[in-house]
Amino acid sequence: MTQQADAEVRAFRALVEMMPRHVVVPVIDRAFGGAVPGTDVPEGGLLPGALVEAVVAHGRGEHLAAVARLRTPVQHSTVWPADRPRHLRRLALHRIAERVAADPAHADVARAVYVDREAAPRTRRLLARGVHAPAFVEHLHDSVSVDLVRPLLATGDHRIALRLVEASKHEVTDHEKARAILLLLGGSNEGVAALRAAPVSHGSLRRPIRRRLDVLLGRRAGDPDEALAVLRQYSTLLDSPGARFALVRSHPRHVRMALHAPVADDPHDTELIRRHRTRPLAGAVCRSLILEELCPPATVLALLRNAPDTPAEFGQGKAHFGQFAQWLLDSELVTPAELLLHSAPVRLLALLSPGSSSAKEQHVGVLHRLLSGATAAQLVAAARDTGTRTLAELLTAEGPGSGQPEPAADPALLQLLLALSEPARVADTLTLLTPDEAVDLGRRHTARPEAALAVTRTAERRRPPVAVAAQDDAPRPWVSAVDRPPGAWFVKPHENVDWDELTSHLRSGGAFDAHTARSLLVHPDVPEAAARLLLKYYRSRPEVSPQWPYPTLRAALRRPAALYHSEDAARLWFPRPLAELVDTGRVSAADVVQLVAPARLAAVREGPASTAVATAAREHLGPAADDVEVWVVALNLHQEFAGTLAELFTTAATAVRG
Repeated sequence: MTQQADAEVRAFRALVEMMPRHVVVPVIDRAFGGAVPGTDVPEGGLLPGALVEAVVAHGRGEHLAAVARLRTPVQHSTVWPADRPRHLRRLALHRIAERVAADPAHADVARAVYVDREAAPRTRRLLARGVHAPAFVEHLHDSVSVDLVRPLLATGDHRIALRLVEASKHEVTDHEKARAILLLLGGSNEGVAALRAAPVSHGSLRRPIRRRLDVLLGRRAGDPDEALAVLRQYSTLLDSPGARFALVRSHPRHVRMALHAPVADDPHDTELIRRHRTRPLAGAVCRSLILEELCPPATVLALLRNAPDTPAEFGQGKAHFGQFAQWLLDSELVTPAELLLHSAPVRLLALLSPGSSSAKEQHVGVLHRLLSGATAAQLVAAARDTGTRTLAELLTAEGPGSGQPEPAADPALLQLLLALSEPARVADTLTLLTPDEAVDLGRRHTARPEAALAVTRTAERRRPPVAVAAQDDAPRPWVSAVDRPPGAWFVKPHENVDWDELTSHLRSGGAFDAHTARSLLVHPDVPEAAARLLLKYYRSRPEVSPQWPYPTLRAALRRPAALYHSEDAARLWFPRPLAELVDTGRVSAADVVQLVAPARLAAVREGPASTAVATAAREHLGPAADDVEVWVVALNLHQEFAGTLAELFTTAATAVRG
């Protein structure tokens, strides 16, 4: 792919979310000659969800085939990799399958989806019930892969049934073996003859099934009626939700094999979720359920609720839940806010301390906002709870969860809650703790400096913390970093700064210390003009925090390349914090459209923030949003345009209308 073509693909991926869905395919035809951009390179990466939706809804056969054959990038993690690319591609394949399953004109696309190595079992079962199933049987009845053969048993073809009978008992469940045997026995004489000639051994069938089969075939003495009844019983093992749950639960190390059976044809299986709340499935099982059965968001959230006491070898003990929760976050299948509010029991949240993972540090603003309305008594009650309620339920409760004596507060969980609370609420909360609870809490590191100060004072002096007050309330003029005494690198929030002198110093080329620059950027009184100049001295890890004052955030939006010291770094690191700022309401979607420059850095990837920015962009365009030519011109200008998205769209609309 040439450099120019690569730039066009980047521009398309950045703008496709903003396009109305009915416009996407015409833009592809007009700008790319009908070839879906980004699908012509092996292992080319993940397509935007908006593009997949548009192609599935309005695309032609060649568009569907191009999306179906795009492979997921290789994951370079060894333990529980972030499966978002894999999961999203499986969803895309399933949507294509829904489009082509009943349409004979898309036989090639249907077959490509069915044999795709990443197609979910649920997707294959859907296609096996469609008009293309007979063709699949002809091509795949002798396939080496049992995963491709298994869904086709629904067609009733004897060749498929015989293949499953001959397969290893470790690859096919007893339920499927019994169904296949009954299908062959109840069909024509050819099926019975094939079954007699099949090389069935102890490796193919378990002893109870093999002995009944021998009775029915006349190889062993016995009651044929009893043998037939036993096989029918095996064939209906998974008819009840309890049996499906038992099968999933009993295969924690072989989940993929178990789930290839029709375990969860309905991903909204309320009985399975109800049983999970009393006997939780292992984290690995929940992960496989989500990936193999394409569970909707409501089911994913339901799997976060656990029983109060769970054996570690089967359920989600602390280690299991921590791995599962981290995988959900890394795969972006849940937001930190959803994880915080839907996980149960609440003490498991102690594993999710903001200081333990950089991924969660980026979302502290979201969690902080969710806890903003909680009272001190509710925070303490949540830390002492030993039941199965979620944090959302505990924060709305008026009293303790049980009439029994309250246990000691979990210091790790209390650390998390206090780290995300306002300093004033920290002080109120600590007055409700026992001295032992306060000491235990004081021994732990706390993410927010204000909370750490309050905790330390309480632990050491056994009294409520006092407010941090300035020792000198008189205005303090700004001094250069060189003149500040050792240990005074950081300008404190209560210090009065001479912003005019600071701005003049920076504009005249004066030197500045990075530590002081960071402290001034978060000063509550910082003007936007000063913040813009200070960003060039920001030498911390590239990360925009929702806790920054609004003038600093506006300055960061206007100069993201300066903040990250290069445009390439900003393109890589800026989208996630930008989405977080929109999600938390610290900046609006209109701010992103009107302030971020250049426009190519205003890329907000999938999620609520992306939807909000796309809506703001279409509102800015007005009726021109339905004009294909406007989007084609915007694509051509996007990668070299120095202005904002708003200016880009205005320029494109003006060029089209003359």
